[in-house]
Amino acid sequence: MASAQHLIDSATKVCKSRYALAQQLHIDESNLGKVYRGTIPMPPALAARIAAIAGEDPATIALEAITAKEKDPATRAELQRLFKLAPAVAAIAATVLLGAISPTAEAAPIADTGNLNQGSSVYYVNYKY
Repeated sequence: MASAQHLIDSATKVCKSRYALAQQLHIDESNLGKVYRGTIPMPPALAARIAAIAGEDPATIALEAITAKEKDPATRAELQRLFKLAPAVAAIAATVLLGAISPTAEAAPIADTGNLNQGSSVYYVNYKY
């Protein structure tokens, strides 16, 4: 996995400062510093969010973070094998978990009702998924 330091450094360049990066992530700058120094582990969701800012693939980074978090070597090897077998499924799952899929609203056509309720408007919204 790309190291926490590398990810944070790359995202910091995009945001112009570590403080701005922490603000964008909605976390304390001190906690970001602890992750950077390795005092606390980087959660997979945070790794994915930082990767997105840094221009890396968030799904790949999240999966690597999940694997790296596992302490048992046999389980780590099994996770690596599973993630290599199904990268598309894993990427879709990570995308859904990160909330990247959301409906978009589009205004529906309004029928002409003449002068009924003059001065007020009614809008209907069609949701596309």
